[in-house]
Amino acid sequence: MEHQSERLGRAFEPGDWLYPSEALFVLSLNAGRHVSATALYKLVERGQVHTRSAGHRRRQYLYDDLAHLRLPGPGQPPDELAGLKANVRAQRAYRARQREKREQARVLREESAEYRSAD
Repeated sequence: MEHQSERLGRAFEPGDWLYPSEALFVLSLNAGRHVSATALYKLVERGQVHTRSAGHRRRQYLYDDLAHLRLPGPGQPPDELAGLKANVRAQRAYRARQREKREQARVLREESAEYRSAD
């Protein structure tokens, strides 16, 4: 989705730094609903959006981080893997597969023990 900037008079480009009102505008367009400033600040706290200082008590937000960010709807839990690095997501998926294998092996052992005790 192309996001137009009134301040710059063109579409935002990768590497552009946005003021809070522009960042909220981009997030709102992506979400299809109004996004509060609190949601933006939470994204910064989680490290999902990079910021830089733009003077006293002013922040700017990197457009690259906001351009494709999708926020969950109201009442929906955030995706717990969204802010994690690729290697962390892969490691968690691997551990989940290993847990599933252990659980399947346990069930087979129990069924085998029940079968032997029935004889």
